[in-house]
Amino acid sequence: MKKHIVPIGIAMALLVFAGRTASAQTISINSVSGSTFCGGDPVSVSFTVTGFWQHNNAFTLQLSDPSGSFTNGFSNLSSIKDTLPGTFTFSTAAPKTAVASTHYRVRVIGALPYVESADNGSDLAIGQAPHLGLEINSITGVGMPLVALTTPPAYEDNTVLLDTFYWNLGDGGVPADTSGVGLWALETDSSSGTPTIITYSTAGTKTVTVRVVTPEGCSATATGTVHVFDCSSPVIPHDAHVIDTNATVYYDTTAIWVNPGVTVYVGGGGDTIFAESGSTITYAGGENIIYLKPGAVLNNGGGNIVIFATGANPSHPAYQFSCPSLTFDYSTAPPNKAMGPLAVQAPSVPISVTLSPNPSTGTVQISGMPDQAREISVLDVLGKTVIDFEHSAPTMTLDLSKHPKGTYYFRFLVGTTVTTKAIVLE
Repeated sequence: MKKHIVPIGIAMALLVFAGRTASAQTISINSVSGSTFCGGDPVSVSFTVTGFWQHNNAFTLQLSDPSGSFTNGFSNLSSIKDTLPGTFTFSTAAPKTAVASTHYRVRVIGALPYVESADNGSDLAIGQAPHLGLEINSITGVGMPLVALTTPPAYEDNTVLLDTFYWNLGDGGVPADTSGVGLWALETDSSSGTPTIITYSTAGTKTVTVRVVTPEGCSATATGTVHVFDCSSPVIPHDAHVIDTNATVYYDTTAIWVNPGVTVYVGGGGDTIFAESGSTITYAGGENIIYLKPGAVLNNGGGNIVIFATGANPSHPAYQFSCPSLTFDYSTAPPNKAMGPLAVQAPSVPISVTLSPNPSTGTVQISGMPDQAREISVLDVLGKTVIDFEHSAPTMTLDLSKHPKGTYYFRFLVGTTVTTKAIVLE
């Protein structure tokens, strides 16, 4: 009988292979980094495997359905490729789309060969984080009510009514802070039906913050801005673009100074437009701030913020604020042949001109003109100049009887100060 001699190297390999195949592959979960999570929160799961695994094996962390079952409806959260025994950690996140439940479980599976661990052994809670988008009626005036601060409901069903909303209106806001269950709109307290009156005591750009907390303790924060105006004279900056002829302009985030009698189409957005008496804005792209002096006209201002004086025509912009005696601060304005030299070269002179009688049947007496006065213009309600002449004496008489009845605006240029007075012709 022949004896077969197996080389020692092959024998050792067979022993190792036999040892590997004899040791069973197992997976056990050691720990989960918490028991309560919100969508998007970090999750760490530690697990240990024994035995040796085939080439291209992967360990996968799975999340059950909301009832804790892995029969169907589970999801894969993370995978690690390895073939050796040891202890590993998954570092992943709770799904943002997970349905809120307190009965989730996790398990780990191996692919080659296919092996399932037991689940983690206790329920895990995952809550849905709110999805916010703050909607703000972004213009108001000091002391004027602001009634359109809302966050669209985070869910399509009524669960949003159980969320708690924490509002902070920013500097000068009244009330400064307010909160409540279901208070998703500060227009009206949806839990009580009581209107919430919002005002600001100071002007400026305010940061509004709302934090929403769900019954499961998940939260989200959104911010927005409110532009609060008062009737202080806006400053024309030194880098403003002077528009002195009819034009179409396309600027962004700049200042535009429109001269009397000029018609301009503004195609850009984010501009600040200073419209002198008698100027016309035929169109302005959205998100501009437009100041209209008496006799200035805005024909299409939708989507803009418009601050206008008595006698201006602001059309029907989405956001408008009335400043009856609006004027401009020219102290840093650029050279403008229609408005005179810079204030730093010719300081502004106080002016207190009076028109009488007012109303008038035709004859108007102008009193109180200082010696530095240079020009006087009379504009109709459409901003059209009907009379234009040089100053000649402190007291003057002007006849308007040949003009149609209505309101007229006298424009006085003294140094770099422009003053407008209204008079009614009967």
